[in-house]
Amino acid sequence: MLKAINTGVSNPVSLVLATDDAVIEGQIAAARREIAAEWDRPDAGGDDWVSALIAAAVSATGDDGSAAEVLQSIAGVGQGLVEQFIDAETSAKFTGRLREWMRDRATRETLAAVRAQLALRRYRASSALSDLVDPEPKGATWVRFLPLSASDLRDAEASAGHRDRLGALHSGRAFDAYRAEQRLGESGDPELAFARYRAGLDADERQAVANFESWRERADIAIASAAVVSIDGFDIERGGSGYPMALFIAECLEGHGAATEIAGHVRNVSTLGKPAGSSRSSAHGTPEPEAEAPRDTAGSAPSVSDAAPAKSAPSLD
Repeated sequence: MLKAINTGVSNPVSLVLATDDAVIEGQIAAARREIAAEWDRPDAGGDDWVSALIAAAVSATGDDGSAAEVLQSIAGVGQGLVEQFIDAETSAKFTGRLREWMRDRATRETLAAVRAQLALRRYRASSALSDLVDPEPKGATWVRFLPLSASDLRDAEASAGHRDRLGALHSGRAFDAYRAEQRLGESGDPELAFARYRAGLDADERQAVANFESWRERADIAIASAAVVSIDGFDIERGGSGYPMALFIAECLEGHGAATEIAGHVRNVSTLGKPAGSSRSSAHGTPEPEAEAPRDTAGSAPSVSDAAPAKSAPSLD
């Protein structure tokens, strides 16, 4: 069923902040448990080494990974081809070695980290808790915010001042280079591709990019300020002009990163009209937002993780 664009304020939405270390650690812990459950069975990976190899790949992507779906779809074809060149005894040896490899702690830790990072990436793009391995990680910081209308979003961005169009163009192209390398997996170097594109700009173009990035940060803060009702662990109240994000950023070590993430969630929920109080049964399908530049969050402010967070979704009452 298609969803209408949100045109007005509705009930607050509650989501965890992936900026929070507790959320990241929760995803890795949950991924570790899932991988252990998948591979601690005597028949883990299937009856042949092709199936076992695909199962190992699926352990990295998780059940929701598109790569997992592709790998599973070619399993039968791959096994048929392999049987033409490898006898049953050799196949059994390969399968046994793969199972031993998957019992190795370092291997499982690596796969758990990959699965967790993929889940967090999907969550940032969809704002659907169901995309997380653990949708209610222990000690997580929850943010409650109101969806914004299209006009509210435009007003918030307009309040950030002039948007440098040349800077936006080059910033987008730099991230295109970043994403192209990212899709190459281990053979790619997205950070290097991003840096090389930026290094090829002249002084005026670099200044334009700096202007755009400064505008984007101000716009994210304005959107978060207009939408946020409360953030767990911070004794900051929403006022008549919105949530005082400047105060939150001053008190939180990851404040700028959290503001950027919150603004992304607000855009996702507001433009697709996603229901408030999303849970494991939430719908997916939100397009991936524009990638964000790495941000320096160093400082003396306390961390989001240190801020006495709630252990479950706060009530909307």
